Amino acid sequence: MMEFRVSEAGKDKAELMRVFSAVQRFENRGKLNLEDFEVMQKINLREFLVYKKSWQGHVVASRMASMGGGGGTYSYGGMTADRSTLYWLKTKEDHDVADGETLSNMVIVPTGKTREYTSVMGAKRTCRELTETGENMGFQKEEFLAALKQGKTWTLKDFSKSKCFQCGGTGKLGVMKNYAQCPDCKGKGEIPADCLVKW
Repeated sequence: MMEFRVSEAGKDKAELMRVFSAVQRFENRGKLNLEDFEVMQKINLREFLVYKKSWQGHVVASRMASMGGGGGTYSYGGMTADRSTLYWLKTKEDHDVADGETLSNMVIVPTGKTREYTSVMGAKRTCRELTETGENMGFQKEEFLAALKQGKTWTLKDFSKSKCFQCGGTGKLGVMKNYAQCPDCKGKGEIPADCLVKW
């Protein structure tokens, strides 16, 4: 298990935001109707053609570091994009993201409008328009830092991937094993790693 110490994050702001986003999603679960989207095409800094993303189950544990323990284990997961329906998303703020990247933790409402776009093959298509309300009143950075300073920790299951030790990241065993698929990583070369978030 890797350990992420927020107090020592320093200049690694991108990783800190990735960790905060995962914790925020966990804390907001069931409180807000937050949605994530995979960008299929950026129109401009505030408009995108997107696919909705949904979560597949894993486990996250959250506990208070206190005499009594407390906390519990909850569902969490990895995201997959539903590529059956494309949407035109209008955001409140600029987002400099590339195709394939994710727009996270957005409170969205349908506008009731449709928008027209041109597909890669030149065909005219329409899709439903969604807009960001900007009313995200869920778990905020200040609450995150205060909870950490009080001793709360979060364990994010399968948060990152590390190189497989058995095959050295190739996914195959060596000559002596006739280049068979590595049983540890199942041929992927990487093994999911949990992340313990603490102050």
